[in-house]
Amino acid sequence: MALLRHFINLIVMNRLVLLLFCCGSLASCKISLPANARPALVVNLNEQSQHELKQVISKALNERNVTLAKQVFVDSHRLLIQRKTIMGPDGLPIQTRVDEEPIIFELYKAGDSCYIKRVDNQSNEVYLIQSIECRPR
Repeated sequence: MALLRHFINLIVMNRLVLLLFCCGSLASCKISLPANARPALVVNLNEQSQHELKQVISKALNERNVTLAKQVFVDSHRLLIQRKTIMGPDGLPIQTRVDEEPIIFELYKAGDSCYIKRVDNQSNEVYLIQSIECRPR
């Protein structure tokens, strides 16, 4: 009986270690948005938080390289991402037709934590952002 209890404890601990490793190795973990979450703005956007935001959004977009404004989520809780317009040598856009919808992320605060939610598709993916300080909008 003691051997069985030890074996069960070992399995539970291994799963917990694996979960912590997975969450620790990512900039954030995909989770559910708490019910008390409210739209938020970034309070103090520094280099570390800017880097984490870029990592999380890139991961949410299947490792796509993204360029974020220096003041992302400072004036609005919403971030729209569109494909960069390709410019010709004369400085004019080569193709002016936009054939894909923008990708939309929103910043939320619940308790002491800040979250980013992707709202442009059915998945409504939510990511915990650990290195930013935000306040309700």
